[in-house]
Amino acid sequence: MPILDFKEIPKANTGNGDQDTFELFAREYFEKVLNFVIKSEPNRGADGGKDIIAIEHQTGALSSNDIVWLISCKHYAHTGKSVNDSTDEQNIIDRLEQHKANGFIGFYSTLPSSGLNNRLDSIKDKYKVAVFNHERIESSLLEGKYYGLVQRFFPNSYTKISHKEPSVIFGKYEPLTCACCGKDLLKDPKYSIVVYIEEPERQEYVDVYVCCKGGCDKKLLREKRLQGYLDSWEDLGDLRIPMWFMRNAMSIVNNLYSGEKKFSEEAFHNLKIILLRLSQLVVRQETKEEKERIKDLLSLPDGI
Repeated sequence: MPILDFKEIPKANTGNGDQDTFELFAREYFEKVLNFVIKSEPNRGADGGKDIIAIEHQTGALSSNDIVWLISCKHYAHTGKSVNDSTDEQNIIDRLEQHKANGFIGFYSTLPSSGLNNRLDSIKDKYKVAVFNHERIESSLLEGKYYGLVQRFFPNSYTKISHKEPSVIFGKYEPLTCACCGKDLLKDPKYSIVVYIEEPERQEYVDVYVCCKGGCDKKLLREKRLQGYLDSWEDLGDLRIPMWFMRNAMSIVNNLYSGEKKFSEEAFHNLKIILLRLSQLVVRQETKEEKERIKDLLSLPDGI
């Protein structure tokens, strides 16, 4: 299911001043994401069948060359209609020759029709051809380093995805793996937990780990409970909410200061690793859904 809603970009046939937004988005996309050099900017009025002319520098081991791309932008997301060869993309070869381009790119918020696909296939022996439909555009934008573009042109969609990718705050991404199966739980923290193992006589936590809910959790706890240890847990998905993460961290700090709770050296080391790596999901603004979830969490009793 698509994540980015291309309807957030205004229609191209309005007269309210926003009609150029999709072309401006295309310009930013090819410059920022694909590192093209923009030779001819989007503009209003007759454009000779092109929206953007851009140059792609290709460098090989022994040689390099430039491809001049004619980029045609068609924004039909609001109607859902496909891009047609007979009405939307006419005289492609004439347009390429007019602008001295050796490649054609269709940049579309929907899909090309079968007729247009066939037409583009027929010129591939002489010209380079590429089509960027909404899915191809989306897949490249969902890399974290391009979230600035997403936030600018898809602000509503951005609020739904901005929390999904970890922030690289340690110079490189650090996974947080399940103590049982080794799965990276930061990729989908909703179905995982932080487990605290306590030695009841000393009232000391002797182990802290993260694991998948269900099978992994049961497997790890079986042996601990047979040894007489107590266990408690916190939902890892809830801990990625900034306010709840800080509340949990402050609870740990307060308990350590008061002496109410103690940690073995190993358990405290594990806890620090968990908090540091989980923080890669925390350093951001809460979404609307998370703010609502906080209301539910505040009604629950404190954790450890």
